Amino acid sequence: MIYNKTIRAILLVLLQFLCANAYEVQTIQDSRFNHITVDEGLSNSTVFSITQDSAGYMWFGTPNGLNRFDGYSVEVFKHREDDSTSILSNNAGNIYMSRSGLLY
Repeated sequence: MIYNKTIRAILLVLLQFLCANAYEVQTIQDSRFNHITVDEGLSNSTVFSITQDSAGYMWFGTPNGLNRFDGYSVEVFKHREDDSTSILSNNAGNIYMSRSGLLY
């Protein structure tokens, strides 16, 4: 009798796992991807790193500036000699989002 309960419990867990995987596959198949290029405003066709912030913005580190994509358009951040708050270099190769939400 205990053997039957164990088998049932294992089968229930397997069934839940299979249902969860089927949902995940369906979600992935329904996904749409946008290809962002220089024609859409990306500052360079080479992207070294990508991250997403808590607001949903996608950030792209390129050799010609830091790019922020809001789902519709790209805003490019570049170094400006006359602005001490601008990024230090246009070569934004490695970007990192900290747990506290700071972009490095």
